[in-house]
Amino acid sequence: MAGIANSTHGGNLHSPPVLAQAGGQRVVLTAVRMVIQGQGTSVDRTAVELVALSTSKGSDSWTVPIDLPQDYTGIRSLTVLGVRGTTAVIAGADANHGLVWAVDLAAKKVLWTQKGFTGAQLSDDQVVGLVSPEYTKHQVSALKIADGSTAWTAEQTYDLLDATLTPAGPSRVALQGSSFTGFKSNAWILDSTTGKQLFDFSGGSTPFTCTYDERSVTVCADKDIAFAFDTASGKTLWRLPDDAKTRIAPRVTTAWHGVVYGTTSRGPVALNAVTGQDLPSPPTLAPLLVNTYMSIGSRDTDGTALSVYPAVGF
Repeated sequence: MAGIANSTHGGNLHSPPVLAQAGGQRVVLTAVRMVIQGQGTSVDRTAVELVALSTSKGSDSWTVPIDLPQDYTGIRSLTVLGVRGTTAVIAGADANHGLVWAVDLAAKKVLWTQKGFTGAQLSDDQVVGLVSPEYTKHQVSALKIADGSTAWTAEQTYDLLDATLTPAGPSRVALQGSSFTGFKSNAWILDSTTGKQLFDFSGGSTPFTCTYDERSVTVCADKDIAFAFDTASGKTLWRLPDDAKTRIAPRVTTAWHGVVYGTTSRGPVALNAVTGQDLPSPPTLAPLLVNTYMSIGSRDTDGTALSVYPAVGF
């Protein structure tokens, strides 16, 4: 990357990039972790860059260097949560704690950094995430994007191991973790504007991954269970396996505009996101990412060889 000498970059595959307007042009934003090689007696150090790739042919791309606190050198995930106005919000995390940055895309500089906060989702003019005053005690909180100050912190404290907070649709987040009693898997859907619990979906064998179909349905699944709920009302729409044990749950790969994609032992499947019923024509593969223009997926069982296909029917 321009302006960084003697450095190596690690790719970031934790989340898809974000499309935004900056300086009158459209750019694709992603954040990357770098190792800047030391010289002489100096040691290598870890850093982060926000990379803006122009979508216009011949236009310049650019980067914003982001200082990484010394106690966060083991950072393992980076996500561009989104953009509000000219401010991009980036979340990072290591094995023990998280942090967020706000970057002014017009001035190409960091506005503020908040340590001890695991960012999960943008909600209006706030970034919602977890604060953990103690290792196993967590609260849902929100920071103001304008200055990084605390907007609110929910009263309820969750006593959990390996707590995570992830997006689950507009104004919805999924809080998950293990309890100390029998190490049971606990999971809740919360309102990300208040931190209020909407419903409990504890009991899975592994953490659920939730995917919003960008229309009206959120699908959550682990290796054994899949279910969907109406994102606005929170009403459960369907659940697999069904009570009659006549259908199994697919391993969900993604969802988009009313369709849920996944695999079973019989191959790729596509379900109606609202009813949960199999669509009559299964796909040739289960895509990992889908939008209006294309889908990205792999025909290999290990998922190492990715291909891009034109999207049809959206």
